[in-house]
Amino acid sequence: MSSSEVKQYKIIIQSVSSVKDGKGGWTDTWSDTMTAFAEKWQIKGADALEYMKMGHAEVWVYRIVAMRTVRVTPAMRIKEYEYIDGEYRYLDIIRVENRVEQREILITAKVADSVTS
Repeated sequence: MSSSEVKQYKIIIQSVSSVKDGKGGWTDTWSDTMTAFAEKWQIKGADALEYMKMGHAEVWVYRIVAMRTVRVTPAMRIKEYEYIDGEYRYLDIIRVENRVEQREILITAKVADSVTS
């Protein structure tokens, strides 16, 4: 498959912050940090088995070609831009590999166990 045939998915990288909930406590809130287009593929085979042993049933890799320096960390999450059954799909970031010379970021993420918006 040539690079022009690779499907690009629109994703949103979100970061979390804690805010007062008005009842004397704190709550986490997620905000959009960056919107990007990324290639996406599911981890399969032996690598998938390793992630399953860690309790991650469905693991994906996203490849973002970064036009500028973007700092993505495992404390962030991915919000898939396309709706699935009328809702966004959220993924927790497991691992980030910044490939500076290639100007790309590889993000390994799993479907989120629970979602708060």
